[in-house]
Amino acid sequence: MTQIEEWLKAARNLNRIDLEDQDDPQVYEWLRIYKMPVGKEETHILYIHKNVFSEEGDIRPMTPAAWKEEYVRYVRLQPQPKPKPPTKSKAGFDDMDDDIPF
Repeated sequence: MTQIEEWLKAARNLNRIDLEDQDDPQVYEWLRIYKMPVGKEETHILYIHKNVFSEEGDIRPMTPAAWKEEYVRYVRLQPQPKPKPPTKSKAGFDDMDDDIPF
């Protein structure tokens, strides 16, 4: 896997996710976080199925008939808005406090 890891790091600035942190043990994952305007971040994740690689980590040659679309997936996670701080409700109680005010 070293050749593809080196290429993804150099060409796309994608960093390999540790095996124990991956979502699926059958898929290798790489991650890149883009800094967006106004302090937001957008996360990009590349998933490549282990069937694409040989035991030695080289990319397997395969025919178009053997290729499956689900072998490679690229996901862009849109930035999440920052949570709003708790506000006072009209009754004067915190939104965070669901208990009866006794």
